[in-house]
Amino acid sequence: MNMKLAAAVTLVMGSALLAGCEKKPETVMDSASEVVEEATDAVGDATDTRENESMKDAVEDMKASVSNAGETVTDVAKDAKAAGEAAVSGN
Repeated sequence: MNMKLAAAVTLVMGSALLAGCEKKPETVMDSASEVVEEATDAVGDATDTRENESMKDAVEDMKASVSNAGETVTDVAKDAKAAGEAAVSGN
């Protein structure tokens, strides 16, 4: 009986602790600080004054290249599909 009571108390306490760990809702100040941080980064990018500027520029260029490659693959796939459909239909 004592073991069941101990298990029940442990479950209740654990549940109470987890309920207290809910994520706080984002405040207006949190949103404002994110906007300020993004604006500061944009100004630093425009003036080439960000910390580790060359590395950040290289990463941005790499992201753009990957995006462009993805668009190219999509376009090629659409063209191949259209060509395949035209071949099947005899056009």
